[in-house]
Amino acid sequence: MKRFGAHSEIKRLKRCFIGPRILRGYYEVYHKFLFPEVAEAIRKGEFIFEELVKNMDAIHSALKDEGVELVQIKPSEGGRNQWPRDNVMVFDKGAIICRDRTHIPFRVCERWPVMEACVEERIPILLSIHGKGYFSGGGAVWIDDTLCVGIGSCLNMEGVNQVKFVLPEINIMSINLPQPAFHLDFAFGVASEEIACGDPRVLPNELFALLKEKGINFIPFAEEEMKASWKTANIVAVRPGRVIQALNPSANKKLEKEGIDVIVVDLGKLSGGPHCATSPILRE
Repeated sequence: MKRFGAHSEIKRLKRCFIGPRILRGYYEVYHKFLFPEVAEAIRKGEFIFEELVKNMDAIHSALKDEGVELVQIKPSEGGRNQWPRDNVMVFDKGAIICRDRTHIPFRVCERWPVMEACVEERIPILLSIHGKGYFSGGGAVWIDDTLCVGIGSCLNMEGVNQVKFVLPEINIMSINLPQPAFHLDFAFGVASEEIACGDPRVLPNELFALLKEKGINFIPFAEEEMKASWKTANIVAVRPGRVIQALNPSANKKLEKEGIDVIVVDLGKLSGGPHCATSPILRE
């Protein structure tokens, strides 16, 4: 029986890695450094830690309700690891341990509990991104059988080439992301065999050409929708045509109009979305 492998964004999600419960101190320090929105909320006294815990629990509960088996990664030193997508991608042959530019200096310690989780799940580790390479699951989205990787502030070609070396059979297409695009999955998501969605302002023509080639319709989210929640495109499919998406009524309705079942979760001031919060172990 197949135990791991997830060469798809939309096949039924059977098992996935999730992060540990959020711990207060490290979360605040990290986001003061990286996410202005959260830093400003902290400054204004709007940072309600208990709300963040509830928001993350909503993602995990939605996954459980869909019958997904959740494998929780242990917290790293300081309590992080809430976004396993940044740290590991599981392929049919085994796992790639990622290394995102955001790992330096705050998140490098997240890699060790992820490696331990892979060993416990008997998933071979094919590669740990190293040297001058940067590669993250948050920057990679499957479009049919093509792994589309966004090169920008967090990923580079050295990281992509390391993945290509150990997985030469994978069709990888690299695209350039403009600033302020952070990870590809903040601007783009796949909901079904026929529907993708995202922010057209930051996506290059090569991606739209691939969607056209694959016969996939693109549903654009307007600037106002992305401003209302910049996690709007960060969707995760639990099966073809059924996705978990951040609360954003206008964007939620756009997908529903296209026949997509949308499980809406209130993410509040979380710095990531459902795609970030999950790293699939097995899809089939």
